[in-house]
Amino acid sequence: MPDESTFDYVIAGAGAAGCILAYRLAAEDGASVLLLEAGPSDNSWKVRMPRASREAYKEGSPFATWYRSEPQPNVDGRVLPYPRGIGLGGSASVNGMIFLRGHALDYETWAQEGCRGWSYADVLPYYKRLEQADDGEDAYHGRDGAVRVRMEQELGELDAVFLEACRQAGFPQTSDMNGRQQEGFGRFPLNIDDGVRASSSYAYLVKRKRPAGLRIHTGAKACKILFEGKRAVGIDYLQGGTRRSVRATREIILSGGAFGSPHLLLLSGIGPADELAALGIKPVVDLPGVGRNLQDHTHVALQFECLKPVTLNGHLVAHRKVLLGLNWLLFRRGMGRSGSCVVGAFLCSPSETLHPNIELQQFPILLRDGKLPPGEHGFRILTGPQRSDARGVVRLRSDNPQDHPAIDPRYLSTERDRIEHREGYEIARELVHQRAYDPYRGRSVEPAGEPRTKAEIDAFVRQALATTHHVSGTCKMGISEDAVVDPELRVRGVEGLRVVDASVMPRVVSSNTNAATMMIAEKASDMILRKPALTPEYADYATRAELT
Repeated sequence: MPDESTFDYVIAGAGAAGCILAYRLAAEDGASVLLLEAGPSDNSWKVRMPRASREAYKEGSPFATWYRSEPQPNVDGRVLPYPRGIGLGGSASVNGMIFLRGHALDYETWAQEGCRGWSYADVLPYYKRLEQADDGEDAYHGRDGAVRVRMEQELGELDAVFLEACRQAGFPQTSDMNGRQQEGFGRFPLNIDDGVRASSSYAYLVKRKRPAGLRIHTGAKACKILFEGKRAVGIDYLQGGTRRSVRATREIILSGGAFGSPHLLLLSGIGPADELAALGIKPVVDLPGVGRNLQDHTHVALQFECLKPVTLNGHLVAHRKVLLGLNWLLFRRGMGRSGSCVVGAFLCSPSETLHPNIELQQFPILLRDGKLPPGEHGFRILTGPQRSDARGVVRLRSDNPQDHPAIDPRYLSTERDRIEHREGYEIARELVHQRAYDPYRGRSVEPAGEPRTKAEIDAFVRQALATTHHVSGTCKMGISEDAVVDPELRVRGVEGLRVVDASVMPRVVSSNTNAATMMIAEKASDMILRKPALTPEYADYATRAELT
């Protein structure tokens, strides 16, 4: 029997990053690796079927944990929900599968701020390594990676309307948001593999042969990092109501996400020493940046009734859902094989000069209070800024690992935030009033009426603002005093401990974050294995100045 109490590597969290790390470390080093995951296996139609994401992340699902923010004074005192994926694949098992990298300038900024080795030229070969692009290999894309990436070819009627409306509005067009030109409207790349969600769990641990040295424990919640002096040597975890411990001879790696990783660091005595001591936690190292620098993307949704029955509402009534599900289960065909959002745009608002700061997404579905209204049809246009300068914080409520941390994102706490949300709303309103929408656009559902003045728009944003589920930055990478990890992703002040997930982003990328998190894991695996970094690739990229 193998020794299940000691491994070369122990990874806490089997999300977008953790699954990739587990595969790479066990396959390429022949090492023994234990992957701890608090949630269940992802072998469920609710996870594997792309169209079922609403079932996977709804409250009460075994595949989602619903965190909640502190009351937000700048959004009318509301408490906002934060559903995050748990189980193998993490949030990549419940998200919308929009596989975007952000803009090249995002990574140039990381490098300029002290994250050596993380420029666009440095990260591009890792994006190519993880990707299996349907359009084949070129300067921007790989074809031999684990993650299948494709664009939806069979657009719905409203998807085509969105693209035509963007053209009529005079927005630039792009054929590849992950290529030379991010700015513009077009089809989103999706990580879907022959009708199956291509999460990191599916791509690396299901489709590929699982390495012999890899063990996976589901239902195993990491509670505390164990130290000998300043060296991390193990993890205490809770599984089946029993407290257990495991040791690592090489490294402990945290991949719990922007809430989970700082939470575990704080519980283990790594963070602001005064706050830890106040909760009776003995500080191991005073690291004030842990839990700080919280960033997110937020949006508001403009909703309209649709005058034609061409939306998803007609397909998601009970009897048609059964047919949709059977068609997917038996043949991997039909509407179940794709995501709900397949077109969108990245645009520069009037206040931005270099690269897109506003994202638009269309969902051909109408929701009222988060539910499907019977007998109604409609569509949603989501709009929101990509580089908020608000910085939130994650803190401990108690020293009990079962208690969720206190989350204060500080939404709309800066003037730039308010300006860009206002600009995003005006761009979306302009879009939906183009001629292409005239045969489809019914009454405005949200907002009721259409605010025009600055005060009216600001009031709507406060009432409607929601997370886009791209939380990041809480274990910031860098060389400044508030950095939590160095550019090799090693936790400062201790040994044998790294963080590898979206929490290490010093600034959130200007797009959805799943692909960037996978890239971080691919690059981190070479660092951990002490392999030379892939050779930088200096591909060209466009800025707004070239397009105007």
